[in-house]
Amino acid sequence: MTVLNWEKLVGSSLRKFLYILSGKRKKLLLLASLFLTTSILEAFGIGLIGPFIAIATNPNLIYQNTWSSWLYENLGFNSNNSFIIFFGLSVVAVLWVKSLLGFSVQRLSFALGFGHQADLRSQLMTSYMRAPYTFHLSQNTASLIQNLLNETLVFAN
Repeated sequence: MTVLNWEKLVGSSLRKFLYILSGKRKKLLLLASLFLTTSILEAFGIGLIGPFIAIATNPNLIYQNTWSSWLYENLGFNSNNSFIIFFGLSVVAVLWVKSLLGFSVQRLSFALGFGHQADLRSQLMTSYMRAPYTFHLSQNTASLIQNLLNETLVFAN
């Protein structure tokens, strides 16, 4: 598959996907930005673990690093131990906020997915019920309803 065909396929699929999610685009954008924020907080929190361990094992590093010495002086710490405790609690707080945000994003994601699944099923069932009587006579309605339920489940997941 060439790059041009791939771009057409992705663009076409994305347009169809956004058409189906027409009423929920703002929630989708919010969800994507929350995913990004969660990832940034996780990277930041994990990135702080190394400096915390370095400062905890060698407190003299507080004065050698410009950021830590600036924080130490401007926040008014009077001992290395209090700064190390503050730094450790800050790392824990960042990771805790990340976990809380991650849980909230996961809940929002499930609510959005299952809510949209219900809306989509309702719309499709309404269209099915409004079909002409001759359509119902010529089709296997049990397989149509089963297909409707299965396909909306696949899409929502």
